Amino acid sequence: VPMKAVVVSQNGGPERLELQEVPTPRAGAGQLRVAVRYTGINYADTLVRRGVIPSPEVPFIPGMEIVGTVDELGAGVEGFSLGQPVAAFSRHGYAQHAVVPAALAVPLDTEDAQVDPQRAIGVPCTGVTAHQLLTRMGRLADGETVFVQGAAGGVGTMLGQQAKALGAGVVIGSVGDVSKRPFVLAHGYDAAFTYEQFPDAIAAHTHGRGVDLYLEGNSGAHLASLGQVLAPLGRAVYFGDAGFHSDTTVPIQRLRAGSWMVCGYSLGGLSVSAPGLWRPSALAVLGMIARGAIRDVAVSVFSPTQAGQAHAMLESRRSQGKLALDWGLL
Repeated sequence: VPMKAVVVSQNGGPERLELQEVPTPRAGAGQLRVAVRYTGINYADTLVRRGVIPSPEVPFIPGMEIVGTVDELGAGVEGFSLGQPVAAFSRHGYAQHAVVPAALAVPLDTEDAQVDPQRAIGVPCTGVTAHQLLTRMGRLADGETVFVQGAAGGVGTMLGQQAKALGAGVVIGSVGDVSKRPFVLAHGYDAAFTYEQFPDAIAAHTHGRGVDLYLEGNSGAHLASLGQVLAPLGRAVYFGDAGFHSDTTVPIQRLRAGSWMVCGYSLGGLSVSAPGLWRPSALAVLGMIARGAIRDVAVSVFSPTQAGQAHAMLESRRSQGKLALDWGLL
């Protein structure tokens, strides 16, 4: 039976995203098939589309983030039932149906966390990324100061609210345009400034001390000047890059002298090398949404026929919050 999917026909611009009919996948052993209602759009999807980071052979279906209902159970799958609402980390989520490992899916109807499907769109990728940046990588402690480069995006929107929920003291963010400042201040941030003001504004906001946790999602080149931004025992986590072309050298002697830590993070990598780490973070984020610690997931939805427009908006840096495809609009 065919289904509709947004397919990357060739590596290139947003116009390479085409809504097509393709065969509907079947769930294998240990897998679920999800009838997709919402697909989260992530910046990494644009990089895969362009071929900047490794992508499958064209044509292929992109998409790492889905919310929908279970419509097929593979052999050996337990803990899920047909028709159950779920959020899942996917590899081919721009489609009406997607197959995922059961280990990378969580139910949305548990007693602890009953979450509306639209509010769960950002959980599988942006939510889990933010949680693991703050906890597993950043080792955030109560009262610490956090800085987020790129605070108005999907991950940034999650980071501001989660940092506060996890006990951060002051949370500071940067934005590409001053018009995004009110949005950021409404999503957990205490202060926000433009990229051009970085890193002087960090020094001003921390009275010269620097931040305890610095989260870099825009350019690895910024990691060359950690002395201007990190407090003693500060940690810097590199989790993204607009072009993945900055070849940055971090001065090792400066790290030792400042007692700083620099590390990298990739959810895509961890989903393969250590998939068991995904679910605890996904459940934690769902809990934050259910109890109101994450107040606003800030979702803008597009029809799958508008996938190219959504990618263009994301790449232009005009968007705020989370973008998603709504398959109910077809």
